[in-house]
Amino acid sequence: MTKPNETSISLVDVDESMFHHFRCKLFPKIQTHITRLRLSDISQILTKKFSKKFSNLSSLQLVFNNMNDIRTLLWYSKSLGISKSLVELSVVFEICSHQDETKGLLNKLYRSLLFQPGRKLCSLKSLSITGPPCLSLTIKQYLMRPCYLRRLTIHLISYNDLLILFNNLPLIEYFSVALEETITGIYPYTYENIFSGTKLLSEFHFYCPSIINYDLVELLLKQLVTLRKLSLRLCCKLSNGIIDGQRLESGFLRKLTRLEQFNFCICSCYVDNGLGVIDDYFLSTFQTDYWIKEKHWKIGFYSMPYAFIFYITFSLPFAFDVFDSTSTDLLKYRTNFVSCNDNGGDNWKQVKNLYLFDDKLYTRNFFQLIHDKFTNIKQITIENHLSIESHEKVVLLPSVCSVRFVSLNKYRTNAEHVKQLLLMTPNIRRLKISYILLARATNYFRDQQLQKVCSNVVQLDIDSYPQQWSHSGGSLMNLYAQRFKTYFSNL
Repeated sequence: MTKPNETSISLVDVDESMFHHFRCKLFPKIQTHITRLRLSDISQILTKKFSKKFSNLSSLQLVFNNMNDIRTLLWYSKSLGISKSLVELSVVFEICSHQDETKGLLNKLYRSLLFQPGRKLCSLKSLSITGPPCLSLTIKQYLMRPCYLRRLTIHLISYNDLLILFNNLPLIEYFSVALEETITGIYPYTYENIFSGTKLLSEFHFYCPSIINYDLVELLLKQLVTLRKLSLRLCCKLSNGIIDGQRLESGFLRKLTRLEQFNFCICSCYVDNGLGVIDDYFLSTFQTDYWIKEKHWKIGFYSMPYAFIFYITFSLPFAFDVFDSTSTDLLKYRTNFVSCNDNGGDNWKQVKNLYLFDDKLYTRNFFQLIHDKFTNIKQITIENHLSIESHEKVVLLPSVCSVRFVSLNKYRTNAEHVKQLLLMTPNIRRLKISYILLARATNYFRDQQLQKVCSNVVQLDIDSYPQQWSHSGGSLMNLYAQRFKTYFSNL
């Protein structure tokens, strides 16, 4: 039952009978009053009568779980056009495909949404398209025309795609882009005419998970003189050298005279020849009058000595959901403001996902730092290597609900270290791990301590089950399979 003043209704957890009752009896009576809607499995809903039924709809989010949904939206957008009342459209892909047919279909859909005929007469102002990297957009082969969106969030394949879009966004005010391709070479599009159409751009978010050529990014950013907010997440190529405060300041920041907010996380590196960067000098480049007195921008950094010397530099408070440069060297991070160190957990409260990739020993002090400062962590991902210092008293990370072990050697990884990390996260609901590593860590599903943790897991992602786990009459016949079923009682 809905309340008289109810403005939001969720049908995610209702049973089938209640959902059927709402859809058949109540929904038709209120659908013309709905202004915001989130849909999945759209093939039965996005029909010719959709725009008339939801005549006041201003915000629509579509979640895609299968290819039929993509074909339905493509047909809808090309045949009928986006509803004239719609202001915001968000498309979320929860599927992944590397097939050429799928990519071709997606590119048609992207182009249809971005460059609809008569867009000047359309009310759509904001478009967000997000999903896995394999579904990123490439537009280099298209005959372009202006896109009249004011807000755009999108994943692109190449740097050239980004330059093409900058040529065709005359009204853009907010632009968020994730770039999947490594930025290294020279591209056919130049900067000469790109920015005549970006005079309204006030906020730009740029993320590239691959190694990039920072020089090209710097050349791009110094042209965006209307920016008030800028967000960068970059990992720079070795030949770019160290990106310090002086280089950021002189390279493009001084040219962005309207800039009020600058959030960033930049990884840069150099070859250690014994005459390299000194941490004190690096810090001093962020303690100039520009950083301290003029902008009042707080930063943190730490160095990681490997084959190369890496510098991880970031704005504070940390502005991103993901912190993917986590090593034991985080313990020695320094800031350009003394007050930053006394900011409690506020510097890291935004971080939800933590990636651990260090091949060094994770100490108790490291996990104590995570416990004390990263109070909102929801997911921990361990990549390539895991080594944890043994200690009797376990540091608990109660906010973590998901743990992922990725690319670990399932035979050489110390199973006790895996067990120790799982004991630190007693409230996990989702777990990704190889079967061999899981079996070793749990003593083939007999460890009583870990059973308490594993009994809470509702989603388990493992590479494969043993072939001898055969099914007969609906019953698991293998002894280990029976233990497994009891161990993970909530799957």
